[in-house]
Amino acid sequence: MTERDKGEEVTVTHTAGWQLTLSGISMILVIGGALVTFYVQTVSTAASVAQLLADVQAMKSQLSGQTDRLAEIGTANARIETSLTEVETQFCSSDIIRNLMHANDMRTEAMLWHKVFESDLPTNNAYYPVVCNRATSPNGK
Repeated sequence: MTERDKGEEVTVTHTAGWQLTLSGISMILVIGGALVTFYVQTVSTAASVAQLLADVQAMKSQLSGQTDRLAEIGTANARIETSLTEVETQFCSSDIIRNLMHANDMRTEAMLWHKVFESDLPTNNAYYPVVCNRATSPNGK
């Protein structure tokens, strides 16, 4: 081996050592970067999860409030329906009274007609359909 071959061998070995060192350093930097990236993603995910949990808790409290509000509306609706049934009943009784008065007037007119003309009144009857209190009737609404 000549002196020149020995120098090239040392240079090749010396260059291979630097390449190995640089490869090791770059591998450490890549692994370190991956760990930092993983840590940042983990922290970001934890923040997102915390925000989602807070949103779910807020939704639960809103749902509870809305459920209470629906119960109040249902109670108010029942009161209104009761009041409307009472009003409808009063209108129905008013209609019944008017129908009875009309029937009595027709009986009186029929009796007077019979006394004067000695025949039956051409229309001495009336039909009064019951159309009130549909909400409380047996057939329903």
